[in-house]
Amino acid sequence: MGSYKNINFPFQLISADLLGPYPRSQNGNQYLLVVVDWFTKYCLVHPLAKATSKAITKFLENQVFLVYGVPQIFVCDNGPQFRSSEFQNLMKEYKVQKVWYNARYHPQINATERQNRVIVTAIRSYVGQNHRTWDKSIHKVAQAIRLAKHDVTKLSPAFLTFGRNIPVSGDCYGESFFDFIKLWDSYTISTICKVRDADVGHNSLFDEISAELAKFPDHGSIKQEILKIWNATDDPDIMIRLKLELSTLNKNFGHPVIDDLQGMHKLEEITSKLYLVPPELHLELRGEFNFQFSKGYYRKNKKWPLLQFITIPPTVLLKAYNQNLWLNKREEESLTSSDWTCFKFQKNFDYDTSIDTTELLSDKSCAMPLSHWTQTYDHCAFHLLHGQSKPRLDIQPTRVILRYLKGHKGEVNEIKEEIENNTLDTNNDIGILCRKERELKREGRLFVRLTYRARLEQTASESNIAKFIFPYIRQQTMSDSETGVAKKK
Repeated sequence: MGSYKNINFPFQLISADLLGPYPRSQNGNQYLLVVVDWFTKYCLVHPLAKATSKAITKFLENQVFLVYGVPQIFVCDNGPQFRSSEFQNLMKEYKVQKVWYNARYHPQINATERQNRVIVTAIRSYVGQNHRTWDKSIHKVAQAIRLAKHDVTKLSPAFLTFGRNIPVSGDCYGESFFDFIKLWDSYTISTICKVRDADVGHNSLFDEISAELAKFPDHGSIKQEILKIWNATDDPDIMIRLKLELSTLNKNFGHPVIDDLQGMHKLEEITSKLYLVPPELHLELRGEFNFQFSKGYYRKNKKWPLLQFITIPPTVLLKAYNQNLWLNKREEESLTSSDWTCFKFQKNFDYDTSIDTTELLSDKSCAMPLSHWTQTYDHCAFHLLHGQSKPRLDIQPTRVILRYLKGHKGEVNEIKEEIENNTLDTNNDIGILCRKERELKREGRLFVRLTYRARLEQTASESNIAKFIFPYIRQQTMSDSETGVAKKK
């Protein structure tokens, strides 16, 4: 038959043989074509109704040669199907260099025959008593053989063929891909900060993200594949531009299976939990805020903010306030957080009732008022769920831009007066839980869609805090970059 010692890669030498005839299955199949790669022992199976050369050559061409590549050597038995002109023409068309014929019943010569015995045994145990369904299970049997690790190499034929483990279920991914991709944006930015030492020189984020990435296995993991992108160029400027382009790659992904109930249970667990804040912590936070805001206000305006002492203040603090001077470093260090709780702030700013359109119009939709909650449902769904016809009400706009155009200038001030007078409109006592899109974990997060007026009050309050409070205190937000945080230190 010749030597096959110089077989160096998958599907360089393959062999094929026919099994059967078996009892005719419900699908009309009686034969089974088995193809085995000698280098990896990767096997392919194909049920056949008739053992014709036409059916065999069609499978070999479409499912073997055009998928795994053309072999250098093809091994088969002396059956008429492999001696036919159709088979010979296929070998010539694809320029297969050698076709070796074995004596049909010498398993010690043909690796396919040995593999066949394993398959036949597996088929019999898998099919059980129903011999007419053997072809329904054969592909699962073949997959099990492809995934079985060899006793010597400790590697499966599938791994030797593809260089990675083949997923057999979505469960095998777990959350590893999504856990990795969640770190992608931070990792790309951190590598830029690390490389550009002259401009930034901050390595803490890179070290932190690298420690997280180290938890993912190098062998056969998504990390190994994605991080190949970093080797695309040696030019640092091109590399930085490439990484910036890829920094939002995670925005293109979303978990394919979001568990709504799990997300709801998580929300219920968080919102229903009672958090007890120790009184001493409350006083410490209050004192720290009084200190930070007063110091920031004095630095910017060269005067103390308007305040009212509610307990007897420390002498050094009262003296500095009366003289409109700020404390020196030693005086600051002599005061504790509780010392700064001796006063409360008076009115230092006028509430800005202008509409923050940038933030408000970033929302596409809003919830309808409580009086129009039925508007969410169509007529059939409402009748199915509640056993009655949906009330006919005037249509309320749910698009934020449309509701904004229908609003009037003093709407924010009206809401402010409602809050101050404790006469809140109960029509805004509604929120709609919505799923976030493109979530990177199975336990999808939820957000609350507010009514237009509730959202208007929220954006106005946030705008006033950003305008009148944040400029005077050290603060950090979720959107701050590592560079921005470093500048605040």
